Amino acid sequence: MKKLQSAYLAGLIDGEGYIGILKVKQGKKKDWFSNREFIFKPVLKVAMVDRELVKWLHQSFGGSFETRKAHGNARESYCWSLRKGQTIDFVRRIYPYLKVKRKQAEILLRFPSNKAGYPLTDDIYEKRVDLYNQIRALNKRGSVRD
Repeated sequence: MKKLQSAYLAGLIDGEGYIGILKVKQGKKKDWFSNREFIFKPVLKVAMVDRELVKWLHQSFGGSFETRKAHGNARESYCWSLRKGQTIDFVRRIYPYLKVKRKQAEILLRFPSNKAGYPLTDDIYEKRVDLYNQIRALNKRGSVRD
């Protein structure tokens, strides 16, 4: 990714994006690497009504593409998202250019991987829970931010 493209993408994420950590409740069959009730996953999303731009993101950077049906007077919208390792790598590349979502990116870049092996250690799990709570507070709608 070139600098100009990284700067453009950072502006797009600042304006139309979401940087966060998903908290997913596991079903009866626990994930093979975790016996925890919840697992946490880094996520980056862009949702907008411009289908071509969202499709370009998907084609250029992978991840997933979905169409969101219109409700009421709203128009149909499109969403591109990255999860897991892709998210961290992508955010690392655009981080120097972020303005609005910079604090969320800083939190996400501290998200610990589990390179020590499986299952997750208590330290890694607790760190993920803490980072989830921090980023959730920043992303809360209607909150006052410094």
